[in-house]
Amino acid sequence: MPEESVSRRVEGPTPNGGAYSVGYFFRGGLAVPQRYADRMLIVEYDEDDRPFHRTWGHTTPREPLPEDWDGRGTPG
Repeated sequence: MPEESVSRRVEGPTPNGGAYSVGYFFRGGLAVPQRYADRMLIVEYDEDDRPFHRTWGHTTPREPLPEDWDGRGTPG
């Protein structure tokens, strides 16, 4: 089974005028797949792939972290 991504790119105009944004997902300060995340960082990029705006937000995890996850690598 392939590893799940800990980020997601969204094309199109962003609220602050960017070309696209990337959401990075976290739980307990560690990067995790979106289904486990309780926080996210959204970074907006311009047409030249330069980051210019960052926003932190909270999200509700869809699943609890696996009990056997040791905090290394990505869970699942």
